[in-house]
Amino acid sequence: MPAPGWSTRPARPGDVDSLADLKLHALRDDLERVGVWRPSYNRARFVREFVPSETTVVVDDDGGVVGCLAVHPEGGTTWLRHFYLREEARGRGLGTRLVTEAVAAVTTPTVTLDVLTGSRVESLYRRLGFVPVSDDGVDMIMRLDLPR
Repeated sequence: MPAPGWSTRPARPGDVDSLADLKLHALRDDLERVGVWRPSYNRARFVREFVPSETTVVVDDDGGVVGCLAVHPEGGTTWLRHFYLREEARGRGLGTRLVTEAVAAVTTPTVTLDVLTGSRVESLYRRLGFVPVSDDGVDMIMRLDLPR
């Protein structure tokens, strides 16, 4: 169990709509801030990239979806993707635990992610050792080299 009141489970194909809704809810402010708030495009991108077998869903005690994180191996790295938490689940260590556990299970030499430039979650990634490798003003790519 990641934190009191929440648990995790593997994603199922039927989760796609609730997780797409979660993305729009969790990222709206940041997407608007960087000028890329296009709900239909943002939703379609999630639906296109959603792979249930790569995704962990965080649920509350009532079974409601409060978060998710996907782990996608590609080439010589593993991408952390689609990391979203509802506001009520933030600031309680849940995100730190999800990312830490995901990184611990990675077998590639690096972990890579993209984060919206200026997003407050960037501080979590930096605290966990991720460093920026590029920034186009909308997306920042960050990487963590794993000791092996």
